[in-house]
Amino acid sequence: MHKHQEFEEARFAARGWIAIIAICLLFAPKVNLIEVPGQTAGLRVDDLVLAVLAVPLAMAYRGLERDRVCLWIAVVVALGGVSCVVGDGNVLYAARLLEYAVFLLAGRFSGLDMGRVAKVWIGTQLSVACLQELHIVGVFRDGIYLVPQQVDRAFGTTGGPWELAAVTGLASVVALATHQRHDAKRVLVHVAALAIQILAESRTGLVVQSFILCFDLVGARLGPAAVLTTCGLAIVVACEVVIADRLDTSALVAAARGLGGDEPSALHELAEVEGLANVDDLSMAVRAEKWSFTSSTWLQGGWLAILLGVGQGHFGPAVDGGWLRILCESGIIGLMAYIGFLAALRRTVASGWTVPVTRLGGEWATCLLIAFAAHMVFIDVHLSYKTMAFLLLLAGSLAACPVRPSWSTWIDRYGGVRLPAGVTRQVARGGRHFGVSEASDA
Repeated sequence: MHKHQEFEEARFAARGWIAIIAICLLFAPKVNLIEVPGQTAGLRVDDLVLAVLAVPLAMAYRGLERDRVCLWIAVVVALGGVSCVVGDGNVLYAARLLEYAVFLLAGRFSGLDMGRVAKVWIGTQLSVACLQELHIVGVFRDGIYLVPQQVDRAFGTTGGPWELAAVTGLASVVALATHQRHDAKRVLVHVAALAIQILAESRTGLVVQSFILCFDLVGARLGPAAVLTTCGLAIVVACEVVIADRLDTSALVAAARGLGGDEPSALHELAEVEGLANVDDLSMAVRAEKWSFTSSTWLQGGWLAILLGVGQGHFGPAVDGGWLRILCESGIIGLMAYIGFLAALRRTVASGWTVPVTRLGGEWATCLLIAFAAHMVFIDVHLSYKTMAFLLLLAGSLAACPVRPSWSTWIDRYGGVRLPAGVTRQVARGGRHFGVSEASDA
């Protein structure tokens, strides 16, 4: 009995450490140790940590081969490797999802309380974003620190405003889904998340956050939320066109068509193109050119490229359109596999968000995936480290909950636990301590 108790205490402490490591990796800015030529991301500390944790976490996951999310990850990665073989890709891009999958295993092993982690994320990022807006602290972009004077948008502790907007949208869904009461704290989540999106100056993030707000206001009903968001967006766009006259789409299209060349131009090159001098938003011109180049390259590759893609990573660090990138780099079959992966994620989240964890768990799980899919339209979110880390950490932690006894049961039996510093040492009356849910691995 004594040896069994020592074993359980050691395993409990290990979960505490894994929880701390996962939270640190999620919140800490990305800093390159070794630069990789031609890529925005180099070799980082988190890459080494995840590589070390991968094998022991996989071995500790009982029933790993029956996990539907893990199965779809294997399918997506395998198809990515095939696309690199038949096309001209980079196998490191295909393997990225394997690295992100370590967060799924970490969530499954540690049983993190992602509702609390989501609220801490929103509070932390809002504080950092405010300091960046006031030019008190700088940001890390592509693993390189930029002083406050070089920053014009809030990054938080992420790699860019778009990543900050994407993770904040997901975090707000998790915070709202797990907070059942309609009180001031719920309103505070909405206000803080919207403030982050404004500081990040992310239009996609604002639209997604507005949808989440409408979704919550109408009682987690998808149809009315979509109608309200669409009407609000139409009013904003109409005001932008009529009052500000900034959406000069004809100039954008004409300039994008007149650029020519074999590869898309950079933003600074577009700024010198005749016809764009009076256009405020050059990012749409960049996307128009990238999308045209990407789709034409894919279609010219023949039937094999259409089915299996031209190879993951073929178009470099950014296409600025996740769905288009998956379709062109992985083909129709790869796109269908990725949709299957997201569907498996939704089922896992929906089954984990059951009463008394949250009401309407299936509806909120759908909202979560809609927020992710919306960011995929204009951003390669499926290659975003922190976005995928948050999503898979959530899925892993929820997959653990139905098969674990409560932490309070363990404490009632053994009278206390030994945990690393920074984690509460006692769970009172079956409650939760920060970052770890009421669950223990069976």
